[in-house]
Amino acid sequence: MSGDSDDRAEKLAGRWGPESDSETETEGDDSESGTSDVEEVASASDDIEGTLAEQTTETPDDSDGDELTTREMQSQMLYLDPELYRELDLTFEELKLRYRRERDDKLQKNKDFYAGLLRLGLAQLGDVRERELDEIEDDLDL
Repeated sequence: MSGDSDDRAEKLAGRWGPESDSETETEGDDSESGTSDVEEVASASDDIEGTLAEQTTETPDDSDGDELTTREMQSQMLYLDPELYRELDLTFEELKLRYRRERDDKLQKNKDFYAGLLRLGLAQLGDVRERELDEIEDDLDL
Protein backbone atom coordinates (compact mmCIF):
# COMPACT_ATOMS: atom_id res chain seq x y z
CA MET A 1 0.00 0.00 0.00
CA SER A 2 2.81 2.46 0.85
CA GLY A 3 4.41 1.74 -2.55
CA ASP A 4 1.14 2.79 -4.23
CA SER A 5 1.08 5.95 -2.12
CA ASP A 6 4.65 6.80 -3.09
CA ASP A 7 3.87 6.32 -6.80
CA ARG A 8 0.72 8.39 -6.46
CA ALA A 9 2.60 11.10 -4.58
CA GLU A 10 5.23 11.34 -7.33
CA LYS A 11 2.52 11.65 -9.98
CA LEU A 12 0.70 14.34 -7.97
CA ALA A 13 3.91 16.26 -7.31
CA GLY A 14 4.35 16.95 -11.04
CA ARG A 15 0.94 18.57 -11.34
CA TRP A 16 1.93 21.80 -9.60
CA GLY A 17 5.07 22.50 -11.60
CA PRO A 18 8.50 23.51 -10.36
CA GLU A 19 8.91 24.73 -6.81
CA SER A 20 9.76 28.36 -6.11
CA ASP A 21 12.60 29.35 -3.78
CA SER A 22 10.19 30.14 -0.95
CA GLU A 23 8.64 26.70 -1.22
CA THR A 24 12.07 25.09 -1.12
CA GLU A 25 12.89 26.90 2.10
CA THR A 26 9.68 25.79 3.83
CA GLU A 27 10.13 22.26 2.55
CA GLY A 28 13.18 21.93 4.77
CA ASP A 29 10.95 22.57 7.77
CA ASP A 30 8.59 19.76 6.73
CA SER A 31 11.43 17.29 6.29
CA GLU A 32 12.41 17.80 9.91
CA SER A 33 8.93 16.68 10.98
CA GLY A 34 9.23 13.57 8.84
CA THR A 35 6.56 14.42 6.22
CA SER A 36 6.94 16.09 2.86
CA ASP A 37 4.44 18.15 0.89
CA VAL A 38 4.13 15.28 -1.55
CA GLU A 39 3.22 12.82 1.19
CA GLU A 40 0.65 15.24 2.63
CA VAL A 41 -0.95 15.76 -0.80
CA ALA A 42 -1.07 12.01 -1.42
CA SER A 43 -2.63 11.41 1.98
CA ALA A 44 -5.21 14.16 1.43
CA SER A 45 -5.98 12.78 -2.03
CA ASP A 46 -6.56 9.30 -0.59
CA ASP A 47 -8.85 10.75 2.09
CA ILE A 48 -10.89 12.67 -0.50
CA GLU A 49 -11.23 9.67 -2.81
CA GLY A 50 -12.35 7.50 0.10
CA THR A 51 -14.96 10.07 1.09
CA LEU A 52 -16.22 10.40 -2.49
CA ALA A 53 -16.46 6.64 -2.85
CA GLU A 54 -18.56 6.47 0.30
CA GLN A 55 -20.85 9.27 -0.90
CA THR A 56 -21.41 7.88 -4.39
CA THR A 57 -22.04 4.30 -3.36
CA GLU A 58 -25.65 3.44 -4.17
CA THR A 59 -27.79 1.60 -1.72
CA PRO A 60 -29.90 -1.30 -2.99
CA ASP A 61 -33.07 0.78 -2.50
CA ASP A 62 -31.79 3.65 -4.70
CA SER A 63 -30.86 1.73 -7.85
CA ASP A 64 -33.55 0.65 -10.30
CA GLY A 65 -30.99 -0.42 -12.87
CA ASP A 66 -32.35 1.71 -15.71
CA GLU A 67 -32.08 5.19 -14.17
CA LEU A 68 -29.61 7.67 -15.62
CA THR A 69 -26.83 9.09 -13.52
CA THR A 70 -26.60 12.85 -13.08
CA ARG A 71 -23.70 12.96 -15.55
CA GLU A 72 -25.78 11.17 -18.20
CA MET A 73 -28.67 13.65 -17.92
CA GLN A 74 -28.97 16.87 -19.90
CA SER A 75 -28.87 20.19 -18.06
CA GLN A 76 -31.01 23.26 -18.80
CA MET A 77 -30.65 26.64 -17.10
CA LEU A 78 -33.88 28.63 -16.66
CA TYR A 79 -34.32 32.30 -15.88
CA LEU A 80 -37.52 32.83 -13.96
CA ASP A 81 -39.38 35.89 -12.81
CA PRO A 82 -38.89 36.19 -9.02
CA GLU A 83 -42.60 35.66 -8.33
CA LEU A 84 -42.74 32.56 -10.53
CA TYR A 85 -39.58 31.23 -8.88
CA ARG A 86 -41.06 31.83 -5.41
CA GLU A 87 -44.30 30.07 -6.37
CA LEU A 88 -42.39 27.14 -7.86
CA ASP A 89 -40.17 26.84 -4.79
CA LEU A 90 -43.08 27.07 -2.33
CA THR A 91 -45.08 24.52 -4.30
CA PHE A 92 -42.17 22.09 -4.21
CA GLU A 93 -41.58 22.59 -0.48
CA GLU A 94 -45.27 22.05 0.32
CA LEU A 95 -45.45 18.95 -1.88
CA LYS A 96 -42.20 17.60 -0.42
CA LEU A 97 -43.57 17.93 3.12
CA ARG A 98 -46.89 16.34 2.21
CA TYR A 99 -45.15 13.53 0.32
CA ARG A 100 -42.91 12.85 3.30
CA ARG A 101 -45.84 12.78 5.72
CA GLU A 102 -48.17 10.66 3.62
CA ARG A 103 -45.71 8.39 1.78
CA ASP A 104 -42.83 8.43 4.27
CA ASP A 105 -40.46 8.99 1.36
CA LYS A 106 -38.31 11.87 0.15
CA LEU A 107 -39.20 13.82 -2.97
CA GLN A 108 -36.26 15.06 -5.02
CA LYS A 109 -36.52 18.49 -6.61
CA ASN A 110 -34.75 17.84 -9.93
CA LYS A 111 -35.35 14.14 -10.43
CA ASP A 112 -38.96 13.96 -9.29
CA PHE A 113 -40.58 17.39 -9.16
CA TYR A 114 -39.06 19.35 -12.04
CA ALA A 115 -39.03 16.38 -14.40
CA GLY A 116 -42.65 15.51 -13.54
CA LEU A 117 -43.75 19.12 -13.84
CA LEU A 118 -42.18 19.40 -17.30
CA ARG A 119 -43.74 16.10 -18.43
CA LEU A 120 -47.13 17.32 -17.22
CA GLY A 121 -46.70 20.67 -18.97
CA LEU A 122 -45.63 19.07 -22.23
CA ALA A 123 -48.57 16.65 -22.09
CA GLN A 124 -50.95 19.58 -21.51
CA LEU A 125 -49.40 21.47 -24.41
CA GLY A 126 -49.90 18.53 -26.77
CA ASP A 127 -48.49 18.29 -30.27
CA VAL A 128 -47.47 21.83 -31.25
CA ARG A 129 -47.36 20.84 -34.94
CA GLU A 130 -51.08 20.08 -34.96
CA ARG A 131 -52.43 22.89 -32.77
CA GLU A 132 -53.27 26.42 -33.86
CA LEU A 133 -50.51 28.88 -33.05
CA ASP A 134 -52.94 31.40 -31.54
CA GLU A 135 -54.24 28.73 -29.19
CA ILE A 136 -50.69 27.83 -28.10
CA GLU A 137 -49.89 31.51 -27.52
CA ASP A 138 -52.93 31.82 -25.27
CA ASP A 139 -52.05 28.66 -23.32
CA LEU A 140 -48.45 29.76 -22.80
CA ASP A 141 -49.24 33.43 -22.13
CA LEU A 142 -46.92 34.54 -24.91
